[in-house]
Amino acid sequence: MNPAWWASYNKVNQIFAAAIGSIYTEGDIVWIHDYHLLLLPEMFGALHPKATIGLFLHSPFPSSELFRSLPARKEIIYGMLGATSIGFQTYSYARHFLSSCTRVLGLESTPTGIDNQGNMVAIGVFPIGIDARHVQERRSLPAVQAKMKNLREMFANKRIIIGRDRLDEVAGIKQKLEAFELFLEKYPEWQNNVVLIQVTQPGQSRQPRLEAKISELVTSINSNYGSLEFMPVMYHHTFLNTDEYMALLNIADLCLITVIRDGMNTGSLEYVVCQQDKHSPLLLSEFTGTAGSVSGAIQINPWGYEGVAQAIDTALRMSPEEKKVRYEQMYRH
Repeated sequence: MNPAWWASYNKVNQIFAAAIGSIYTEGDIVWIHDYHLLLLPEMFGALHPKATIGLFLHSPFPSSELFRSLPARKEIIYGMLGATSIGFQTYSYARHFLSSCTRVLGLESTPTGIDNQGNMVAIGVFPIGIDARHVQERRSLPAVQAKMKNLREMFANKRIIIGRDRLDEVAGIKQKLEAFELFLEKYPEWQNNVVLIQVTQPGQSRQPRLEAKISELVTSINSNYGSLEFMPVMYHHTFLNTDEYMALLNIADLCLITVIRDGMNTGSLEYVVCQQDKHSPLLLSEFTGTAGSVSGAIQINPWGYEGVAQAIDTALRMSPEEKKVRYEQMYRH
């Protein structure tokens, strides 16, 4: 680990501790979010020992085997344990943290808390979700319906697969494209009949090597399986406005999510709400936090390209009866 990076991380957390301290009054609840500020609970707690501090991690917590390889593993755990309560999105992420506390620091723990030198830190699981009513209302707006009509005309007689991801290594876009290319090779009957609309939003930082690889894959697929009249991959590297996004979720014949590590993937939940009419299937990476709860989805291993290709074929051939059964399982979640 670059010492300068760790020093900067410490400094940022110190700045936040000072800023919060300047407005804090006794009795306030301090709520800290995500991995950017894992040292802040301990820093702020040292300045205000009676403060009630909550920490919620929006991202996955790695297994203890991986986490304990970090040089600053003890500092990170002690930083987090400065909180009164720590929340995770899934039970497995909480379990990983508890295991890390035991294996790295030798602390005693239960499924709901950790004894940090006499201070009991509560551990909870709080899966995030979406405002389903708001999504339902938004998908029914005239502007969204108009965009749906345009998209149906643009891709008439084509089966539509959609994907929307942030440009990041863990988003699995490269894996998705390689699996889709294998799908077109193994199942030639789908050539010229299926389009993958992949929308990629800019990530937190530029990743030129990843961008270049994705562009190379898109070019390869469209060169090998496309024509002047039709391209099997429509790749959009831009932010999508909400109406266009809702329209895509509504008209899709399949949603393909191949992230290699993710928290609660809310895009999959929005897709389910928007599919009340079509009941189209969802292919969901088993490495998302939602995989354990959206039981009607077809779970896939994004590293297994053959399995993903086969799952795409299976989903596109699925009978209306099975689609409805699976959809009802997903919607009840």
